[in-house]
Amino acid sequence: MDSEFNTYDRMSLEQLQKELIFRKGHANRGGEAQREFLHSLVENEDQWIKGFEDLHVSTKDLTPCPTPSEQMSEREFLNPPFSTEREIANLLKELPRRQASQPEFWTHYTIEMIKQGRISTTFLAARRDVPTQSGRDRIDAVLKGQDGTEIDSCVRSVFRNLGGIYSDRAKRTTYLDCPTSRAWWRHNFAWECYSCPTWNLDLEQISNTLRGGVWEELVQSIVSRMTVIGASNIRNVLIHHIVETEQSRQGFKAIVDAVGKRCTVQMLAVLPISELQQILRSELAPKTS
Repeated sequence: MDSEFNTYDRMSLEQLQKELIFRKGHANRGGEAQREFLHSLVENEDQWIKGFEDLHVSTKDLTPCPTPSEQMSEREFLNPPFSTEREIANLLKELPRRQASQPEFWTHYTIEMIKQGRISTTFLAARRDVPTQSGRDRIDAVLKGQDGTEIDSCVRSVFRNLGGIYSDRAKRTTYLDCPTSRAWWRHNFAWECYSCPTWNLDLEQISNTLRGGVWEELVQSIVSRMTVIGASNIRNVLIHHIVETEQSRQGFKAIVDAVGKRCTVQMLAVLPISELQQILRSELAPKTS
């Protein structure tokens, strides 16, 4: 049975983000508020965490958040390996998907990991695409400089890694930006596919297939472009196909487009998996003139 977990208040968190994240050209980009936010994150972790305590909603009848048992490295936090992903998914197996799609929940969960010593606050400033620079080194570099854009970018990274930014990528931010949320959702989608009785797939292989560009394309399709992919039977058939054929992001996009084309003339969400597989093979088969 799903349980509501402790979380933050959405409106309060959104307001905090508005006070610390500014659009291009804004006079406060790189200003005192952003600098103090980053400085406190490094030099006064307890005080920095206290800045989030006012965002807390009532904990009455809500479930405390269980966190991973071991301390993580920065790289493990940014890109959780399968073992960590599985532990997070098991700890939060009763998390409702509605709550799992909310930046306020994942921000609270990440703060809990900091408070319980699982990660450091400086990890939040690190970037997945720049593995040679730690979060601490990035903060030191931007605070020594005068580039307001770089300071703003660093603050954005902190909020993205915490749980996502409401104004950045709308509904996609939780699935794409927060590494812990990405891991939870990836494992849940992988488990759904793994649990289909007609297939004999390896759970870790499915999860690994869903990393990187394929994951981004899947989320884009579910949230923004083609909500029919959100139907579990359709999604499972697509994931099964890319695992077996080892498709790249571009290949996966072609598959999604083929399904979208078929959806314009047939309601696929009500069909059994065996029939969906036949339709997918038909749509992807080379056309003869």
